[in-house]
Amino acid sequence: MLLGLFRGTSVANNMEAERDRITTGSDPGDDWEALANLIEETAAAVSRKTGLREHLRKTSTLYARYDLAIDEILPAGRPLMVTEPLAHAFEVHEQFPPIPSTILFEELLVPRFERVLSFPKGENSGSPQGDLTVEVSVWREVRLAIGPADQIETPRALFEVRTRVDLSSDGELVAVRRPWFYLKDESPEQVEVLLDDGDVVEALINLGPPKDADLGLRKANAAFISFLPEEYLSWVPLQGPLQFEHVYAIWYPVTAENTTNLLSRSAHGDPSDNRPEIRLHLHDIVTETRVPEGTVGALLETSLLGDEQTIQAALIERALQLVNLVEHYAVEKRHRALEKHESVIARLRSGQ
Repeated sequence: MLLGLFRGTSVANNMEAERDRITTGSDPGDDWEALANLIEETAAAVSRKTGLREHLRKTSTLYARYDLAIDEILPAGRPLMVTEPLAHAFEVHEQFPPIPSTILFEELLVPRFERVLSFPKGENSGSPQGDLTVEVSVWREVRLAIGPADQIETPRALFEVRTRVDLSSDGELVAVRRPWFYLKDESPEQVEVLLDDGDVVEALINLGPPKDADLGLRKANAAFISFLPEEYLSWVPLQGPLQFEHVYAIWYPVTAENTTNLLSRSAHGDPSDNRPEIRLHLHDIVTETRVPEGTVGALLETSLLGDEQTIQAALIERALQLVNLVEHYAVEKRHRALEKHESVIARLRSGQ
């Protein structure tokens, strides 16, 4: 609804201008164009094998919503694909489009810092209570997805970008069901902690900037997205590529320019880069590639050209899971409708 309200306004126009400024750079050249084409061909092959075109058609007409955190389809009063073509669009996890994606790499946006996770006092002795000091890691995931980039029923490759927050205590990850936060500095955010028995406990955490944080990052954000109200800005950098807010995922079309901007960085970190860590989810083996060796793009190119086809396999597996999830929900929904018809007709015929 909000997206619809702002379409055609100066806010939307300014966002378009900022998007163009990010994705327009020097000529990427034929080699990066070739990688973009290879990614598109891979997405097309996955789509044919898994029936993604029919899946997208169904999600555009089936009234429901998909919750990314719990991986479930739930009733809703609007189509499952609430956001239309996804290129340059963004969405929250509670109404995520049910499209497949697989992570390529993740980068640590700011140095790790400590915070206090506060659990409410309750009668259940098996639940955590009081305060727990945790280490906070803020990661930006860059993923390869397949969805309606520019036409609602046409599956195409997309770069999907999310910010994820990891919490750990004594070297062990704290299981969090919804690891997507605003990362602002005003008030505590709610955390859903998963217990070993499967129960969920709600806690609070303040993810504002540490005392020694470089608040120049916030000023950079303000200059970078000058049309956004101050309350929307985070102290964690939103640049490269733009996320409207950290709580949203955003999608970019697989153009040569976007492929260059996202994947031309060093696969092993850059001493001149202020970001302290990059974590790869690609085979760290490079043979002959068209794009420069030592880049994330070269590792992706190797993965797409290799015999193991791990990227394709991951996308196929996830696509089939989502296709089956939506199909099962659609069948169950129709079954319930048929049962209601039969029940009412039986009642009418009995004269009740």
